[in-house]
Amino acid sequence: MGILDRVRGIRRPSSGMTPLPPAQVREALQAVNDPASWYRVRAGGAPGVAFVVELKLDDPDWAEFFAEQTMHAVFRMSLGLRPDCHEVRVMQRMYLLTRVDGAARYGKVQTATRTNPDGYTKSSVEQHVSTTWTRQDGQLVRDFGGDSSEARDKLSAAATGCGWTWRRKSQI
Repeated sequence: MGILDRVRGIRRPSSGMTPLPPAQVREALQAVNDPASWYRVRAGGAPGVAFVVELKLDDPDWAEFFAEQTMHAVFRMSLGLRPDCHEVRVMQRMYLLTRVDGAARYGKVQTATRTNPDGYTKSSVEQHVSTTWTRQDGQLVRDFGGDSSEARDKLSAAATGCGWTWRRKSQI
């Protein structure tokens, strides 16, 4: 990876790799989903968006936890596949977190950002929280942890492992 790739948020596959078909890239990206993880990779709903990566705000196992957090903004990534040039294009946005009847929900877009593979962002949009397990009154209590780069790193590794380039974009 050259210096300009780093600045532009580009990760390239190893030289000599033959790009896999789009269907296999989709499978590899979807395989990043982990039931125990705090984020999910789901099918995108907008034109040109293959997948959306977001916090599990409405997941019953996580909803109560997120409702109790003091986060004010949360990330969401949109992934688009460009088979003509073997690229996965990513756009990360921050959304204001709203509360409806005590449940956390995505609000309006706060900012769009272009996030490069090393975590540097044009508008400082990383999502950082920490994880610990503690005992309180004899109960094991989970304090949430995660970092948006965790999802991004796994997804970019899946894309480059399929011989595709990972590229940040301001629009998909």
